[in-house]
Amino acid sequence: MDWQKLVQTVLELSGIIERPDTAVRRRLAAINQTKPHGSVTVVLTDVGPKKISAVTAVRKVTGLNLEDVLTLVETMLPIPILTHVDRDTAEIARKLIEAMGASVRLVETASAKPVPANRQQKRDPDQKSKTINATPIPLPEPVQAEGDYVVILQNAGLLPERIAQITRGLTGWGQEETETAVTDLPQPIMLGVSETTAHKAQRELQMLGAVVDVLLWEDYDDG
Repeated sequence: MDWQKLVQTVLELSGIIERPDTAVRRRLAAINQTKPHGSVTVVLTDVGPKKISAVTAVRKVTGLNLEDVLTLVETMLPIPILTHVDRDTAEIARKLIEAMGASVRLVETASAKPVPANRQQKRDPDQKSKTINATPIPLPEPVQAEGDYVVILQNAGLLPERIAQITRGLTGWGQEETETAVTDLPQPIMLGVSETTAHKAQRELQMLGAVVDVLLWEDYDDG
């Protein structure tokens, strides 16, 4: 038995040390805040046959260190590496990475974030008369819990039926509600959940090619 690995796992589960994938996501989020803001998300889907070259390209695009990029390409694909950047930045990143044999997908994401009415009323009870995100399509309410993170489904990718199935399992929504939500994107699916819950949901959806954002409540409200 690998006792060192067992101890590390216990420490990660207890929150004493940070999981490697969580650390990569956190650093990616910080890096993305420095990029030109826009409506395109760059999703790295496969590292290709020239792993060392692809790793070098991803480091150049993201600014992550070697250890982080290795964690990313070995255990976290597919994953958005640049989120909400402008078209020029996205195209430069795509060309650089694809030149090294890796696979990249560009996804257009909405620039305006949806604000769930129930959260607005909870935070601002004196403004219940405001109409927020009015739409003739009845959208389901996001799952709410006591935590600091928000999970937003930005794009369902190439397998919307499977994404809808996973979203239904994560949220407990009915089939019709889920299909409506996955069609009308971007859509917040979890509000105020824990970091562990948020990133678990993000991983499950991204494994099938969806684009999913995990934000702190403060960043979501300020967006």
